Amino acid sequence: MIIRSIILDFGGVILDIDPKLTIKAFEKLGVKELDVLEKPAFYEEIIFPLEKGTINESVFRNKIRNYVKLNLSDKQIDDAWNALLLTYKPERIHLLEKIKKHYPIFLLSNSNIIHYHYFLKELTRQFGYTSFDQLFNKAYFSFLMNKIKPEKEIYETVIKAEQLKPENTLFIDDRKENIMGAKECGLQTHFLKKTEDICDLFDQDGRLTESI
Repeated sequence: MIIRSIILDFGGVILDIDPKLTIKAFEKLGVKELDVLEKPAFYEEIIFPLEKGTINESVFRNKIRNYVKLNLSDKQIDDAWNALLLTYKPERIHLLEKIKKHYPIFLLSNSNIIHYHYFLKELTRQFGYTSFDQLFNKAYFSFLMNKIKPEKEIYETVIKAEQLKPENTLFIDDRKENIMGAKECGLQTHFLKKTEDICDLFDQDGRLTESI
């Protein structure tokens, strides 16, 4: 397998996340029925539309208020929603800088406008990058594409836009369903297990190890 380009997921690969912290944050705000925040209907009606960009942040916040039955402020909702985003690990950002010297690298993330503003602000504060397109050859976010992983169309959009050869492109993600979607498009894949770190897949110079 000859890899000439790499597509990376964001949450769980570049930036660690812990959804339980968002649940705890809403609990501190007085939300009683916390189980509603983890039900499939909550994802289908609120999270997925926000990630796909079919609802904006104002609609999202109003839907949250209706779900939790509390008149929370925009800031309270945003802070609780962003609580799941953990701190960047410098070694991962420095690794990306090294990888880019050897491969075109692309970001493909299921994300939303509220998280985006937060983790971009933190990237700028910690590392000086004012755009993800400075760190990657190109960054693709679901809410801007109106497409979401593991839908086939989102991978095809990146492949076509960047003129990639799927058989020579490695896609790395920490969700099995996203890996399956990428495989359907002919991409080479690596499922990043919870016991792995993205840094484990590359040598000190930023080249893929022989184990990939």
